[in-house]
Amino acid sequence: MTFDEATTWVLLERMRSSEPVGTVAQVATVTGTDQHQALEITLAATRRVAAARVRDVSAVRTPETFTAALIGAFQSADGDRALSALQQSGHLEEFLDRAERDFAERPGVRRPPRVDVSYEAYTSGRLHAHSASRTKRPAPRTSANGYLTIQRGHAGEMLTVEVDPEWLLGARSEHLETAIEQAMFITTDGE
Repeated sequence: MTFDEATTWVLLERMRSSEPVGTVAQVATVTGTDQHQALEITLAATRRVAAARVRDVSAVRTPETFTAALIGAFQSADGDRALSALQQSGHLEEFLDRAERDFAERPGVRRPPRVDVSYEAYTSGRLHAHSASRTKRPAPRTSANGYLTIQRGHAGEMLTVEVDPEWLLGARSEHLETAIEQAMFITTDGE
C-alpha cells in the first residue's frame, strides 16, 4: 500500500489518539530528522528523547529554523515509533484501512494543516499540540544553561519551544544537542 501525505497524516493522527495500550513498551528506539536533515532526534518507546544530533548547525541558527527542525525531527521519529508499535501489536493493517477510509470520507483534503512554528507563534502561545482536554500540563523543562525551554504534554508530545536567539547564533552543535536532550527529557507513567 502507498499513501500520499494527507493519508499518512490522517493515519498518524488516528494512531496518536488511539494507540493500543501496552504495545509501545516493546518498540525499539527510533530516529527521525527534519525535512532539511539539519537535526536528528532519537526517541524511546514512551516518547522520551534518548539522543539529539545536530547535523547542520548553520541551518538552525534562528529561533524559527531551530523550532521547525526540532518539531519536524520529533514528529518524524514519533510517527515511526507509532508505526512500529502498531506493526508489533498486529494492528497496523487495521489502522491503515481505517486511515484510508477516513481520508476517503474527507473529500477535497489534499494536504495536512501546517503548524505555524514561527518565533511569533510560540512567543504568543499559539504553538500548541492537541492538549486542550488536559487542564494541567507537566512543568516545562529547561536546559541546564537556561537557554532552551520545551513544554511537553502528558503523553510526551511537544507543545512549545522557547530558545534564546543570541545563544543560538553562537552555540556549537554539541551545546545544542546537550540542551535539547536536557529540555526534552520527560518522565511518563511507567517510565
